[in-house]
Order: sequence, then C-alpha cells, then structure tokens
Amino acid sequence: MPSHFIGPVGIVIVVLIILLFAAPKLPVLAKSIAQSLNIFKTEVGKKDEPKADEPGASGTASSGGTPTGSGTDEPKS
Repeated sequence: MPSHFIGPVGIVIVVLIILLFAAPKLPVLAKSIAQSLNIFKTEVGKKDEPKADEPGASGTASSGGTPTGSGTDEPKS
C-alpha cells in the first residue's frame, strides 16, 4: 500500500467507501440506535423509583399478603 494512503487521507477514503456501500442501511441503523437509547432512558428512570413489589419500599404494604376481598359476592348461608 502506498504511503500516501496512510493517515487522514486513508481514514477519509475508508469512511467514503463505507458510506457508499452502507448508505441504504443507515436509516435502519439510526432507528435502531434511537430505540435502544429510549429503552435505556426508561430503564434508568425506573431504577431511580422504588419498586412496589419490594417490602418496605412504600409505606402502604398490606399485612399478611392476602387480598382484602373474599373473592365471592354471594352471601354465606
């Protein structure tokens, strides 16, 4: 390889070749990156909030872990 392709000129040539052959795929790649960043931001935001599943995370945990209703609306006879 000639020495005049080493350095900034070589980098520019490689970038141009990549853009030439990958141009149709760039919008798909950009959309994928944007979706990944949105997922990352929402997960980081969730990490800061306390989970409702953890005991003691909020002061409204029910005692015993049973539902408050009996599950039936019929009167017992």
